[in-house]
Amino acid sequence: MAAFAPATGSSVALIDWRAFSGLGSVVLAAVLLVAAAGCVLLGRKNGVRVPRPGRAWKVIIVLAWILSILLVLPLFKEVATRTGQSAFGTGPVLPITLASAVGAFVAVAYLTRGGGLAPALGNGFAAAVAGPMVFELPFILIITPNVTTKVPHPLLLFTFFLLVILTTLCLPLFSTRFSPNRYSLYLLGAMLAVFGLWALATGYSPPGDPVSFTLNAVSKVLGFAAVSAGFVGNPAVEPEPLGYSTPGQAL
Repeated sequence: MAAFAPATGSSVALIDWRAFSGLGSVVLAAVLLVAAAGCVLLGRKNGVRVPRPGRAWKVIIVLAWILSILLVLPLFKEVATRTGQSAFGTGPVLPITLASAVGAFVAVAYLTRGGGLAPALGNGFAAAVAGPMVFELPFILIITPNVTTKVPHPLLLFTFFLLVILTTLCLPLFSTRFSPNRYSLYLLGAMLAVFGLWALATGYSPPGDPVSFTLNAVSKVLGFAAVSAGFVGNPAVEPEPLGYSTPGQAL
């Protein structure tokens, strides 16, 4: 769900939201900056332990991922129909998102090539699709209360899209080369800090102005970088008996 302008003759997207103002923007910025500081503190511990799904859970996650995508696409199409736009409407940050996805795919596939071609390509794919979801998870939680576009079935749209995000974020955990290390946590903290600056500077408004566009774009790139960093400096490991990965290791 990207940042978009209102539905007009020159509209380029489906969803529009109202910017925060006054005390609301200050509170939002404060919460985001505290969350950013929390990520940095976790990073200083050299990573975190995360559940690593077994074979059965991998099947469940993939099926839920595919099903949620199939369920959310018709809802976005209905939004497009009601707002008189194309179902393929795109936001102004899309070129940066696509370039970041390609960069993450190539970088992660190259860095993990020692495990074989198929695993390396799988790692690159996981980084490319999970990267934007690092941005989207806090993003939809922030803008949903302020959405102004008339969205059909809002609860279903939010639920299914949230399921898409969460299941996509699980995909890197399929790889034994991935673990949230200090660098991925630092980059996640940086993304949340940029979100905080966005809230202070423009009230977290859609990227129709240069400042909001720049902060939107920078935070999107940092989301990709956070996922990609999780594949750096982590040797392949076997799942532990309780299904937990080893903490990320420094380079």
